[in-house]
Amino acid sequence: NQVHNKGMGTVLIGDMGMPAGGRFNGGHASHQTGLDVDIFLQLPQTRWTSSQLLKPQALDLVASDGKHVVPSLWSPQISQLIKLAAEDSEVTRIFVNPAIKQQLCLDAGSDRQWLRKVRPWFQHRAHMHVRLRCPAGSLECEDQAPPPPGDG
Repeated sequence: NQVHNKGMGTVLIGDMGMPAGGRFNGGHASHQTGLDVDIFLQLPQTRWTSSQLLKPQALDLVASDGKHVVPSLWSPQISQLIKLAAEDSEVTRIFVNPAIKQQLCLDAGSDRQWLRKVRPWFQHRAHMHVRLRCPAGSLECEDQAPPPPGDG
């Protein structure tokens, strides 16, 4: 809702765990807890067609050297999207490619507390992998320990 209210575009959800967890047909072991969701790092300003939504084209933001983002694809809105997610109290961690993490650190200025939740992790070139905290009252769910202090 925050992204919509700020007029930043449409949030595109990728793979998402089932509410109570459970197996996926293929891969994504981390998503089987029901606490993980992939969010594309693009914010379309126009409504996508049904075919675009069924087979979204991921926007690879990382340069071929793997060390930097592609400047023509990076925007302040992407930083803002990740920051909004990191500032949500239900989010415990966000995994992004190391090149994306580096760009976020460059963009952040002095407001760096939110970067603690954003962790560099291989792949994740076109999406952020968001991990949520356990739902209140969940008896079998165990929250992950918080990330170490600092901006990660």
